[in-house]
Amino acid sequence: ERDRIDSTREDSPLVMADDAIEFDNSDMGITAQFNQICVLIDAIIL
Repeated sequence: ERDRIDSTREDSPLVMADDAIEFDNSDMGITAQFNQICVLIDAIIL
């Protein structure tokens, strides 16, 4: 609900940055989240 309100407001709406990486961790445990983020970081910096 808050994201919808923030993204549809007239003044300075919330928008995803052009270079953002969307990470859906809805169905992940904390260890899986950590491991996946490490993979993403490695892909960016290596």
